[in-house]
Amino acid sequence: MSELETHFDPAVDLPSDVLVRAIAVAENVDPTSLTPLAYSVDPDALDAVVCRDRGTTVRFPYEGYRVVVSASGTIELFATD
Repeated sequence: MSELETHFDPAVDLPSDVLVRAIAVAENVDPTSLTPLAYSVDPDALDAVVCRDRGTTVRFPYEGYRVVVSASGTIELFATD
């Protein structure tokens, strides 16, 4: 089970934005204080792939979490630290 799970609407929301906000909330910090997402994954490519290909799941590390973004509209965060 994930440590944190959040949802987004692929037709409306950018997964990259929802992800950064979710981690900022989990860490109780301002989103601008996080490492740029582009250091882990290309945010534009993430948004394009996840919002276009409904069967897609993308996994990558970011800010001490293993991130799982699903085209079904789910983002799961698993702490790695």
